[in-house]
Amino acid sequence: MKAKLTLRLDEDAIKKAKLYSKEKGESVSSLVEKFFKSFDAKEIKEQTLPPP
Repeated sequence: MKAKLTLRLDEDAIKKAKLYSKEKGESVSSLVEKFFKSFDAKEIKEQTLPPP
């Protein structure tokens, strides 16, 4: 299921993201999704859990 996420970024970063996505032939959303999916879930969980 797809859900909507709103990001607030510097205008220059948005311009660069749009240019990059156009060069790659992918949407900015697709690139952001791939970026987040590249995170190691185990590593994230270990960093966010308080020590026992």
